[in-house]
Amino acid sequence: MCGIAGFINNNGSNADTILLEQMLAKLFHRGPDHQKSWALNNIAMGYTRLKIMDLTERGNQPFISEDQKGVLFYNGEIYNFRELRSDLEKKGIQFKSRSDTEVVLNSLKIYGPEKAIRFFNGMFAFAYYDLVKKELWIGRDRAGIKPIYWIKSNGITAFASEIKALFGHPNIPCRPDLHAVTSFIMDQRLNRITPFEGVQEVRPGSLVKFSAEKIEEIIYFDFLRDLDIDRIVNGSDVDDETWLKQLDSIFSKSVESHMQSDAPLAFMTSGGVDSSLITAIAKDYKPNNIQAYVADVKGEEENEVERAKFACEHIGVNLKTVSIDLADYVRLWPKSIYHFDEPLFFRQGVLHMAVAERVKKDGYKVLLCGEGADEVFGGYQWQEMPYRAWLLRDKRKKYIKYLTPFRHLLKKFVYADSLFMYDHFLANPLFDPFKSAFINKRHITAIGGGITDIRQKELFQKLSEKLSNADSAFITQSFTDFELHLGTSLKMNDKMNMAHSIESRVPFLDNRIIDFGFHLPVKLKLDKTVSKSILKKTASKKLPKSLVYQKKIGFHVSNRMSEYSTDLLNGGITEHWFKWRADVKNSILELIQSNQHLKYHLMSTELWARIYFDNESPDQLSEMLFK
Repeated sequence: MCGIAGFINNNGSNADTILLEQMLAKLFHRGPDHQKSWALNNIAMGYTRLKIMDLTERGNQPFISEDQKGVLFYNGEIYNFRELRSDLEKKGIQFKSRSDTEVVLNSLKIYGPEKAIRFFNGMFAFAYYDLVKKELWIGRDRAGIKPIYWIKSNGITAFASEIKALFGHPNIPCRPDLHAVTSFIMDQRLNRITPFEGVQEVRPGSLVKFSAEKIEEIIYFDFLRDLDIDRIVNGSDVDDETWLKQLDSIFSKSVESHMQSDAPLAFMTSGGVDSSLITAIAKDYKPNNIQAYVADVKGEEENEVERAKFACEHIGVNLKTVSIDLADYVRLWPKSIYHFDEPLFFRQGVLHMAVAERVKKDGYKVLLCGEGADEVFGGYQWQEMPYRAWLLRDKRKKYIKYLTPFRHLLKKFVYADSLFMYDHFLANPLFDPFKSAFINKRHITAIGGGITDIRQKELFQKLSEKLSNADSAFITQSFTDFELHLGTSLKMNDKMNMAHSIESRVPFLDNRIIDFGFHLPVKLKLDKTVSKSILKKTASKKLPKSLVYQKKIGFHVSNRMSEYSTDLLNGGITEHWFKWRADVKNSILELIQSNQHLKYHLMSTELWARIYFDNESPDQLSEMLFK
């Protein structure tokens, strides 16, 4: 686990490693155990290492191929590296270390990046330089667990694990992208874009190739393209018990592989079904001394602590609670934003950082978490809503022709006109008629929102050729959540943990689990009113049913954590960006104060802007929040 960075001088001049070291200094928290730079002619690359696998010097980077034709800097873990290593050894490759990094290097060298990356089952971001073809390749895992960014500016092309490291190079300007900032406030997400002008995020499931001629993106994994609908259709003929046996087997193997570590590891166990199941399976492989953690959010009515205690007592593992009150939250909030590189969307990000802080203090380096289960197995209520809506629409479709003569009369009743919007719904499968069409569609004018709408329509149309509209809508919403909701959550999880040199692992995002989950028939995910049905049946074999089938509460943040000062907004950077008029500013501030989500997102934007463009320190801003 590492932080990587590098740059190419596009004019061919020799690269200065001092500039690279300035970039790497911004990534020290990601890898305090070792740092190394490498340069040749106009390219320089380097890393900071967090030792997880093969703690010896043999695991240090860079890794250079035996024939001196390929150089690799790599961040992550490949869980099937032993199988890949065995295949490479049969081809005559000899290995000097036990590290998965050497397996990645030789795979890229032997098979080529476009083929090799499809073999990797894990979480990763890498930079591979082909010294023969003079090509730089940067790649990212299919779920986007490990982040990586790039920019071309002022005669150089640079990349890094975190955006802040790019600005360590003097040729990279740190400027806001006000389109992106506005999109964040309006759409509540930074959807496929970063808030910095010119900075690109490598998309999950993609490679970017940099050569003298051009920059080329290669998509090696895309749900919209790669989903096999016939597998979903044919899966309906398979009995439930067969599916359960398959899930038991592959998820157990996933947890086992995610426990591979030469450094101490721990577990985030909230008391929910996802993290509790991971911990319970881990107990099978490591019967003694499993340490679990849970956030104890003061003031939260539906606190996870009691559930976590119940789960851990049943499993037989140790549990530590990490207490977080308003003072803790405010102390860590600006620091979280600095490490995230962006305004925080999820308020839970601060809680992740608080837990990571404690995990680091206790001497652990790896933390297994439960992210991904809700997206892969259908655990969110809003995934069920379009499913229910389409069941109703298709049921009443045959009666609409009898009501058409009375359409004018029915329109007098609120929302009754939606009875006659069947064709509109087919073209807009996740459209919510209870919202104004103007509000519902304004997001498409932003870069990310329009892409999301287009991809939703294409997937729904592709699915509905062979599946019911209800099933198609459920899968389409799950697909959207995987790309957007989970995409944001994974970046947050990585950066909050790595801020304290903690590697976060997510067994539910093993390639085998992703493939299995998204090709399941919907009836195995949503059984009447039970969400994540097949996963809960699996969990019931190891956990009490009262825990498995309890009401989902999620990783909540108490409303008391909103009792901070918003004085920073008055006369702040966001006021200037959004051009609040003096005569209405007080009214705007009052409205912001009354809306917790808007308040949090605007305050996060203000804190982010002050940190990155006014050079104010996170500690200084924390003090100002208490005024």
